[in-house]
Amino acid sequence: MDTAGRVDFFLDLMSCCNDVAYWCFDDQFALVSTNGKTNEAFLRAFIIDEKRSDQLLLHGAKEGAPLVSSMPLGIEWACVFEKSENQRMRIHIIGPLFLSDVSTRQIETYVGGLPLSPQKQRMIITELTKLPVLPATQFFPYVQMLHYCVTGNKLPFSDILHESVP
Repeated sequence: MDTAGRVDFFLDLMSCCNDVAYWCFDDQFALVSTNGKTNEAFLRAFIIDEKRSDQLLLHGAKEGAPLVSSMPLGIEWACVFEKSENQRMRIHIIGPLFLSDVSTRQIETYVGGLPLSPQKQRMIITELTKLPVLPATQFFPYVQMLHYCVTGNKLPFSDILHESVP
């Protein structure tokens, strides 16, 4: 089974239990595929903007381990990097999601403090309230499984890299 087949099988299995967004981008950060669980405009405006996508591409070029990114409110997503012999790369992302319940009021307070237009704030609040809640005890094994599906390599939990994004 090729990488795409393994990832599709993983996504089918994951969807049996959780409604988590999946994204695949190429090395120009053009969208290759998604399961459509999250609005792409939201993802590009709030989670992975142009600066962030450049940072992820640099990280993926240097590192082989998955990268889990955390934002305020407990918003998380994970990137798994697929590299080929010709140095082309794909970035597989699961998330964004919350690791624990967050109230609409908490979301509104957080987003209200961001320097964004009211229209963009409403869009972000709407999208954040749709994010699934997935405990870390489920999320991190999914990251390990996606990494295995993409690379064929097993890795211990301790090898997953973690960063905080302001």
